[in-house]
Amino acid sequence: MKNAFHKNILIGQAGVYAVAEKLCLHGHSPCFPGVDVGVDLITECGIRLQVKAAFLRKTKQFPAGAYTFNTHGSVVQVRGKIYKKRKLSEYHEICDFIVFACLSERRFFVVPADKVKGAFWLESREHNDTKALLGMGKYNRTAPSNKSVVLEYEDAWHLLDMDSALESIELAEGVESAGGATH
Repeated sequence: MKNAFHKNILIGQAGVYAVAEKLCLHGHSPCFPGVDVGVDLITECGIRLQVKAAFLRKTKQFPAGAYTFNTHGSVVQVRGKIYKKRKLSEYHEICDFIVFACLSERRFFVVPADKVKGAFWLESREHNDTKALLGMGKYNRTAPSNKSVVLEYEDAWHLLDMDSALESIELAEGVESAGGATH
């Protein structure tokens, strides 16, 4: 039997490969950096991705199960300095997006790195409580639900599509320059 540290590394790498598969299916060519300094994958256009992976765990608080993601535990290097536990404010310096891979249900959340403010947890799809606790922020089971904030990032692979992003920017600029009129 593998020790817990080794098991977590294997789960993390499984998540990286699952995300690489999704990227390929969305028309990207993912690249694997030779050394992991907080970037697990890089798209062909240079978008840096950090992958966090977890399996569904059932507990007394979450009988239908929940995913919890550690956003503090890796050793990373930022501007030549090595951090054993990264500060959340540094994520945007390390990567552009964090992809949370819920391996048991094959769910993926593509979240801009600057939006991650704390722990990320998500209850199972089977959970029917409308006040389900899931989200980003300080891990606090009594915190109000921010389900809609989190769910907007589920399968948000379009955020990684540079052509769509540029088209949206150009369209917005065209509307502004035309004084709000559309062509």
